[in-house]
Amino acid sequence: MQTDLKTRSNQRGMTLVELLIALTILVIGMGGVMIMIATAIAQNNGTKHDSNATMLAQMVTEQIISISGNLNPPPVLPTETDCAVPPAVHIIQVTGAAAPVGAGAPIVPQPAPVGRIAGDIDFTQPAVAFYSMQFVACGNGGRQATYDVRWNVQILGPNTKLVTVAARRIDRTNRTGLGYNLPVTIRTIVGL
Repeated sequence: MQTDLKTRSNQRGMTLVELLIALTILVIGMGGVMIMIATAIAQNNGTKHDSNATMLAQMVTEQIISISGNLNPPPVLPTETDCAVPPAVHIIQVTGAAAPVGAGAPIVPQPAPVGRIAGDIDFTQPAVAFYSMQFVACGNGGRQATYDVRWNVQILGPNTKLVTVAARRIDRTNRTGLGYNLPVTIRTIVGL
């Protein structure tokens, strides 16, 4: 009869040590899940700003290619108004110059330094007036984001020009260390 009592007491449940080990594993697993959620939120925010930069680059590209290349200088330069307080009106210069340098923002030369792409806008160089703007974009709840938008117009031939426009967000550093603040670049060849 005594052996039955010992057997029954060994099968009563988990010990305190087993419970602590299980809780430790659970806490470590939940911590990993929380880090993954925070990373996903930060990446989603970065993707939203990349989309905004793409829309700004596309907007400037369309303004430049909408002006006939035969009118040099054009009768009226296009403008864009941002949502800064007070709103800023940015003049978009559309006049080009001969390739490979073009007119406007400096471009990365050929051969390109390591880590850069030849023909892209060179953000390491100072901005050129009327070929760049600090555009303030509006968001929900009064939030704003500032983008550095630069462009270059190259005349490739008597009836052709190459328009390169790049935009990147500049008003906030990446505090999470996730992702990069790479510019979005759009290139368009236009027949005049």
